[in-house]
Amino acid sequence: MHPLQTFTKGDSDDRLKDIYISLEGDKELVGKLEEMILPTEGQYL
Repeated sequence: MHPLQTFTKGDSDDRLKDIYISLEGDKELVGKLEEMILPTEGQYL
């Protein structure tokens, strides 16, 4: 999982909202990563 965003110390939890995240791995892992991203309102590729 690779967020296409930089982060700084002190960023709030909503920092992942509306950013794109690249996923890679086997089918099972990618499915689990997608589930992790959904609550953040991020977008996965």
